[in-house]
Amino acid sequence: MLAVSMLASCASAPAKPIRMVIAPFEAQHSDFRGEPVLSSRDTENCLQDRLAASGRFIILERRNLDSVIQAQRRGDAKAGSLAGADWVAYGTLEGTLQGLFDAPGSRCTAVVIVQLRVVRVDDGVIIYSNTHRGTAEGAPSSAEGMFLKEIGLLNEANRIAVSKLADDLIGLAR
Repeated sequence: MLAVSMLASCASAPAKPIRMVIAPFEAQHSDFRGEPVLSSRDTENCLQDRLAASGRFIILERRNLDSVIQAQRRGDAKAGSLAGADWVAYGTLEGTLQGLFDAPGSRCTAVVIVQLRVVRVDDGVIIYSNTHRGTAEGAPSSAEGMFLKEIGLLNEANRIAVSKLADDLIGLAR
C-alpha cells in the first residue's frame, strides 16, 4: 500500500494542453481553371480534428489570424500572441494526379505532399518542420465517375499525409 501511494505522489500532473492556431494552408497547384486542386480548408480541418482529438491541443479560432500576422510583420506583436496561442502552424500542400482516367479500366494515382512548419510564439523559434506524402490509387466505376473519383483520391491522399503530420505533432507535444 505504501508503494502505491509513493508512486502516486511521484506521478507528474498531466501537461497543460498546447494552444495552437493553424494558419490557412497555401495550395501550390491549380487545375486548368486556376482553381486549387486541393482545398486548404479541408487540410486545416483534418489537422485540427486530429490534434484536438488527441487532448494535447486546444485549437484557437483563426478569425483574427490575419490581423495577428500583420501586427507581427510590423513588429507590434509576436505571431499568435493576440490570439493567446503557444504555437502557430503554417503549411503548404501540393496535389497531383498521375495516370489520369483517360481510358476504360485505367487507374489513377493521387499524390499529395503536405509541408508543415510550427513556430513557438514566445520566441519565434521553428520547433517543427517536416513534409509528408500521401498516395491513393483507384479506378472509376463509370465514365461519369472519373472526376468524382479523382477528387476522392486526392482527398484520401491528403488525409493520409495530414494524419502523419498530426501524429508527429502529437508526439512532439508529449
